[in-house]
Amino acid sequence: MTSLGFIDCCMLVTMMVASICIGIYYAWTGRKGTNEDFLMGGRKMNVFPVAISLMASFLSPISIMGVPAEIPWLGVVLYSPSLVLKSTLGLSTVSSVLITGVAVTIYTSLGGIKAVVWTDVLQYTLMIIGIIVVIIKGTIDIGGVKNVWLRSLHGGRMDFSNYHFNIYMSNNFWSVVLGTSLIWSGGYSTSQMLVQRTCTLTSLSKAKRVVYVSLPGFQIMTLMMTYLGVLIFAYYYTCDPLASSKIGSIDEIVPFFVTDIMGSIPGLPGLFVSSVCSASLSTLSSGLNAIAALVWEDWFSKCFKNVSQRVAVVLTKLLAACVGGICILMAFVSTEVGTIFEAAYALSGAPIGPVFGVFLMGLILPFVNAKGAITGLICGQISCFVIIIGALTNKHPKGVLKTSTESCSAFNSTNEISSLPFSALRNYSIPNYEPEGFNQLFHLSHYVVPIFGFFVTVVIGIVVSFLTGFNKNEKIDPKLLNPHVAKLLGFKVNSTEVNDDGFKGELVILSDEKNIKYQPK
Repeated sequence: MTSLGFIDCCMLVTMMVASICIGIYYAWTGRKGTNEDFLMGGRKMNVFPVAISLMASFLSPISIMGVPAEIPWLGVVLYSPSLVLKSTLGLSTVSSVLITGVAVTIYTSLGGIKAVVWTDVLQYTLMIIGIIVVIIKGTIDIGGVKNVWLRSLHGGRMDFSNYHFNIYMSNNFWSVVLGTSLIWSGGYSTSQMLVQRTCTLTSLSKAKRVVYVSLPGFQIMTLMMTYLGVLIFAYYYTCDPLASSKIGSIDEIVPFFVTDIMGSIPGLPGLFVSSVCSASLSTLSSGLNAIAALVWEDWFSKCFKNVSQRVAVVLTKLLAACVGGICILMAFVSTEVGTIFEAAYALSGAPIGPVFGVFLMGLILPFVNAKGAITGLICGQISCFVIIIGALTNKHPKGVLKTSTESCSAFNSTNEISSLPFSALRNYSIPNYEPEGFNQLFHLSHYVVPIFGFFVTVVIGIVVSFLTGFNKNEKIDPKLLNPHVAKLLGFKVNSTEVNDDGFKGELVILSDEKNIKYQPK
């Protein structure tokens, strides 16, 4: 594999140094600020940089490397760029993880949310440029989009007829659609990274605009990543790098492809490596800052009630640094999970299901009480992690589509790729997998595990609430309920109004239980 040259290394180092400098700048300019300034940016940030930051936070290196390789968490995000640095610079996994982890911990713990947002803008720009350059160069080398489409179609990568429902197959249409829908619904509605971004803005209307702007941008990038995966297959149509032992893992296919097609052009491989590292830094910095904010607000602020704002800021920075250290350790755990895409769904996707279930119960099921919600969440999380541990200790063989190595001997330059024959592959589909015994639980698709955790949480939450008397002795705050669902469940909403100040109005239950009644102050 082609290694990075001097110019490529300079681009990578410049990106790292620029990110750290942004953190130092905001640490200096905000040295007299409060803890709210550090965690929320003083609630005075603008829509555009926050929207870009949100897109960059959810567009991790798992998207850039995992989605194409399969054709998201924080520990996996940190592990992903180490594969690129290892392939292009020859660095060990330990060195790569430490370099990336230390860099992001420094600028996040120093500069706070303002540094995170503006470094995200820088890093997202690099991501966009890097991916577009790779896609354009690869498409030109292969002879155009038509060749990409034909080879992918002939090789079974464009199969639009696989609608058979199988919860054990990761490439199944329904597993992918339902699993990703739940994960992104939960992530975009309950994620601490999103909530903290919205808290940096001055009004609810601006927070909505951030979501509306970031969602299309993220979907466009996801389509680009998917096309990149199809492009890589078409490029190596008759010379699979993994089957021919040119790479040791499917996760290495993207950096191998980039250095293969752009290794002779100074600066371009470095641009792509910088984009992958940028994706990692943006997601990590957002996660570190969000977790630090959560831990401080929920726990430490109650233990240190009388400390000054200066001390509070220092403690929060130390929290961010500690979280960074934990993420570095999690990166090494990620190496044992499987591919980085599976690792992302196992370590971050699975817990989202139970958490989303709790939030959804709070929105649409007012009869679920605290005991039911807590019990459901605990059972849901335990069930997900039992499945993950079982899958790690009892792995099942993955079904993969057929590839070819028949033209590897003639594969000497990118100019020859468009003339290679189509005879190497036949339309081929992966046979259904039907496990037995405990493997019926442990071998669930990584897309299905969050769905399983979601339903466990909701069902147990409802059952426990029923056994403990529902919410008969609790007052219901209408600001916590969906008004449309409240009407369907027998509630009457009077004089409701939703604006930048939140929900105003009165919610009265239509029953004899007078104790379940909310009156505004």
